[in-house]
Amino acid sequence: MTTSRALKAILFSFLFTIFGSSVAKTIEIKSPFISVPSSMKGVVLFHDEDGFHVSQNNEIFSVEKCWIDLSLQNISSEDLQEFLVTGYICISQMDNGEFSLQAKNLIKGGGLIGAAVGAWTGRFVAFAVVGAGVIIASIPAAIVGGPGAGFLFAGALAKTIAPVVLPVVHAVTIGTAIAVGTFTGLV
Repeated sequence: MTTSRALKAILFSFLFTIFGSSVAKTIEIKSPFISVPSSMKGVVLFHDEDGFHVSQNNEIFSVEKCWIDLSLQNISSEDLQEFLVTGYICISQMDNGEFSLQAKNLIKGGGLIGAAVGAWTGRFVAFAVVGAGVIIASIPAAIVGGPGAGFLFAGALAKTIAPVVLPVVHAVTIGTAIAVGTFTGLV
């Protein structure tokens, strides 16, 4: 650790001890919003207008900006609190004693009921579109040859396009299941 970094850590520790987090407008970030290796017990992360600081063994270390994830480097306290709703921060310690921070986003989703609703909705819509197309394509045959010819043409057309349409319907079904399941979360 360089001398200037050590002085910053000592000054920050002193100011934090004397004035506390109310004057310094420091946010204390603890578990479950941070992830640390089991070898780094008792680590607490702080954020203030000067950046991030790690407390370990009653010492506070400033985290150099180059070791902070790009999405966290210039983050405001308000934006950090918003980030922590959907993510967490991984803290690592390098061989030289410096700390690094990485932002990890949690992807919400996996709603079983939402996925089922999405799958059936997608399947219905896909078959409705295909069915409407077959009906519209059968209208000229029904006009020229009568209703029987229209039904025969519709049946033959449906049988002919089924090998192409079914994979598309399955893809639409899976896509809407994933989209609606992700959107609804754990419903």
